[in-house]
Amino acid sequence: MKNSIFIVSLILTGVISCKSPQPMLNNLYHGQIGNQETDLHVIDVKVGIVPYKASAQIPEQPKLLWDLRDSLSYHLLKEISAKTKSPEEIISLMSKPIYPLEKESPKELPTDYTEYKVRLVFSNIKRYFIDPKFTHPNTRLAYLNTSVSIPHERQGIVFKSIDKLENEFEEIDRGDISRNQSATFNSKLTATGQIGTSVDNTNTSSSDKNKTSSNTDENTVYDKDGNIIGKINNSGNLVRSNSNSNTTTTKSGASANISGEVGYINTETINEAKRVKSQRMKAGFSFSPTEIVVSQEGRQNGDITNNVFVDATIKFTGQKLTDDKPIFTFKNLFNDRFQPTPAEEINFDNRVISYVLCTGSTPLNLNVKFEGLLRAVDNLKGQTGENDLEFDDKVTMYHLKERAGTEAVLDPIIFCKYVYKVTAKTKEGKTLYMRISWRGDSQLYLFSEEKPEEFIRWLELQIINGNLKNLSTNRFQLYFPISGGGNLDIVKDNMTAQDLAKLRELKDWNLEAATK
Repeated sequence: MKNSIFIVSLILTGVISCKSPQPMLNNLYHGQIGNQETDLHVIDVKVGIVPYKASAQIPEQPKLLWDLRDSLSYHLLKEISAKTKSPEEIISLMSKPIYPLEKESPKELPTDYTEYKVRLVFSNIKRYFIDPKFTHPNTRLAYLNTSVSIPHERQGIVFKSIDKLENEFEEIDRGDISRNQSATFNSKLTATGQIGTSVDNTNTSSSDKNKTSSNTDENTVYDKDGNIIGKINNSGNLVRSNSNSNTTTTKSGASANISGEVGYINTETINEAKRVKSQRMKAGFSFSPTEIVVSQEGRQNGDITNNVFVDATIKFTGQKLTDDKPIFTFKNLFNDRFQPTPAEEINFDNRVISYVLCTGSTPLNLNVKFEGLLRAVDNLKGQTGENDLEFDDKVTMYHLKERAGTEAVLDPIIFCKYVYKVTAKTKEGKTLYMRISWRGDSQLYLFSEEKPEEFIRWLELQIINGNLKNLSTNRFQLYFPISGGGNLDIVKDNMTAQDLAKLRELKDWNLEAATK
């Protein structure tokens, strides 16, 4: 009994120590791979530029009773009902915000207009059909690097930052991994003394087969002259014996006078198939003040596809490209009925801005270059490529030499700005330039981004309406200086009918772009 327990322990130790086989992925490099270069125009790369639009901010709304979650609204309504029984008052209280919104402080208007945010759209057009060796379904781009650079001669223009890159995370399906594992289940019973009954049933069968055969062979030996010099005898006996014995022992229950374990060991094979998937980013990028590089990588059984979007900020610097001007911003020039507001009630702001000059600005042409590696497949019938997978493809890697892509053009009307002077002409045709007196005296400048044409319209309507009160205020003064001394007043404290008559003699109220 002790010997049996010892033998079982050895078997258990051997089974547990056996290591299950490790899973293996497909060998991606099983097929043949060659390397060449090609000058064929296999792909075309383009980079487009579209204006960047920031997403609209949703204003915060006041919280009402019914906006509360779960049962809070019920408890609050219960408290309100306990204080009043009037339905009208209850409805009125329910319609009031739970807490008032904080008034936002006025946002400061921007002053720097020398930076412009653009969205660069990187796209590639495949032209595998130009050569039969590229038309296999498994042909794809392995790598593609695209660069966008600012020409060296465009001094004062740089990429300030890369704000965002939109690409796709791609799910790579690597198929199944099959795993075979041996699992051992061991149910043990510990007993001392006699347990139940013990029955031994032994069946033994045996068979013996014996066969004896003899063989004798005699050969005559001759010398070189053909004379007999003797004989060689070769004889022996061959005995064949086959013995077969089979013994089967079955035990039910257990009987022992010592403490021991009776175990049941069962080994079962588990086959498990697991889908192996991974995610890989399809593009990366790098940038310097004069260049942006986007690097794309292909994936198994799939080409480089779709577009890549890069949000970049372009900075303009230098006296030839930019200027600074003190501008005025007029607000609430018209009321809700689109009628001109009295001068006393309008609001205005004064600040110095930096902006890109439109005068002399030319289109910004960004240079585009690309290079890559094409994975071309030339499968042999009956030998390679008998499936959609890539592991057995006969592959040739073609280096696509660096070449120029389609230039990306940024129109100056997108990034340059105008600062305007307000002008009018006398009946003699002389041009007058408006000035403003507020905390000092200065030329009146209006900004192209703040609807300056509304200010011209406000002036024209006020003059047509002829209400002197609407042109009178002591907060600021607008006027045209005239040759020979004196001013032609437009807005001042206590405007007169004579002042209004002189204004009505003017014509061609207009905006004139300011220069450095």
